[in-house]
Order: sequence, then structure tokens, then C-alpha cells
Amino acid sequence: MHKTTCLKILKKLSATELRRFREYVESPFFNKNERVQTLCALIYEDAPDFDHENLDKKVLFPKLFDNQPYSRLPINNIVSDLQQLLLDFLAYEELSTTPDWNIIPQMKALQKHEMPQLIEQRARRYRQIQVKSTVENAAFFYQQSQFFDQLDKLFLNKQKRGYDKNLQLRNDALDRYYQISKLQIAC
Repeated sequence: MHKTTCLKILKKLSATELRRFREYVESPFFNKNERVQTLCALIYEDAPDFDHENLDKKVLFPKLFDNQPYSRLPINNIVSDLQQLLLDFLAYEELSTTPDWNIIPQMKALQKHEMPQLIEQRARRYRQIQVKSTVENAAFFYQQSQFFDQLDKLFLNKQKRGYDKNLQLRNDALDRYYQISKLQIAC
């Protein structure tokens, strides 16, 4: 187990990230597999170095599989599941670094469930956050294009004929995203 990608990643995490990952694994929303939770607890006994001989798969196997004879496939599956949770956790942590990371997915979900008043509420919240934003990079304009796309869909669902400014705003944001991206590549 010492050479697994999972342990290599765990060794790089800060103490706070390690604590939060353990909470993530123990959350029944993200993980219902008790063996994965047990494996995580056993690994954390040797944190933060993760170098103890107790982390050998042959030592861990009987603790996870009730003293059954050792077999590589089941332990590898549990380690793989833990690694996938770790990668999902890292992605979640990366996404949640900005205050507006979840507003556009929320708007998409509300669109699917046909809740226009809540979409407009989330749009107001998004605009409040954007007013405070000082960074206007490629990611900012890409997110803007996604935001205006949701507002355009909201407009279309109202089935009113007329001019929709969100379509042009989305196009402008997308143009800026492409222009900034091209400049970054050129530099």
C-alpha cells in the first residue's frame, strides 16, 4: 500500500485537508461503504507520515475482511474506492475556493425543476458577488457566459416574444473568454 497513489496524495495534504478528507469519507452522503471508512481510519492511525508497516495490504486485509484469506482483488477495490473519494474531495475543495462556485449549477438544477423565482433569486446573489470581484480573467468571463446562458433559458421559458439582452451578454462574455485564453496561450 505504501506505493499507492492514494498514500502519495495523502502525504501531500495539510493537517486541515487531512481532517476534512476524513470527515468527507465518514459522511454517508459521499460514502456509504463501511470498509472504505474502516480503511481510512486504519490509514489515519499512521498519519501524517503514512510510512508504518501496518499499512501493508496483507496486514490491512484481515482487519477489513474479517480474517478471510488474503486476496488482492478485494483490497485493491477498497483502496481504489478510497482513492476515488480522495480525488473527488480534492475537486470539491478546488471548486469551493470561490464564493460563487455553486450558483450556476444551482441555477441549472432550478431550471430543470422549473423554479423561475428561485433562479432569479440566485441570479441576484450572483450579481452581488460579482460586483465585489476584482479579478476579470478567462475563468471569470467563462462563468459569466454560463450565467447569462441560464438567464437566457429563463427568458425563453417565460415564452415572451421580444429582445433578450442575456443572449448578447453571453456572446460578449464568451468572446472575452476566448480572447483572454488566446492571449494567455500566445504569451
